[in-house]
Amino acid sequence: MIMFCLIIGLLGFTVFTFLVTNDGVGKTVSNKGVSKIRTWDFANWLELHFVNGKNWDNIKSCLRKSEICRTSDFYQKNFSPIQTGCCKPPSECGFEQKGAETWAAPKGGQAMNNSDCNTWNNEQNKLCFDCNACKEGFLMNIKKKWKFFTIFNLCALVLVILSYMVGCCAKKNNWKDNKMI
Repeated sequence: MIMFCLIIGLLGFTVFTFLVTNDGVGKTVSNKGVSKIRTWDFANWLELHFVNGKNWDNIKSCLRKSEICRTSDFYQKNFSPIQTGCCKPPSECGFEQKGAETWAAPKGGQAMNNSDCNTWNNEQNKLCFDCNACKEGFLMNIKKKWKFFTIFNLCALVLVILSYMVGCCAKKNNWKDNKMI
């Protein structure tokens, strides 16, 4: 009975992670569109539970403490989505890099009317942690990690089901053997 409950729980959680991490699937099933922040094709559940309200304040605090925006990282060619969204102003704003951690607004004004352009701040504890681009980068990271977790869950589910089937067959054969004696 415990093994059966484990299978049902694993199956339910695997389906849930599949729905919230795969492009379009969560929207198709829930028949909902993208919310206010532009998060492309992420399921609404991820937005509601990770980037809105108090949860984002806690996540933002952890990102600041993690020093994800260290100076040495700015010389890398490939930034993670979180670094791209949180550690530097969006490229469409037209900011110019003046130093390792300092960016200056263009003299002619912003290239685009983007709220993230106004949110950017050169202070190390602010940067663009309140930007929608930072939230998007964080959601992309969650989505990527959860996809691997979903694959792991599927493999574990197959192993648990096979174990359950072997156990049931063994129990049935044992019961038949005991009945014949």
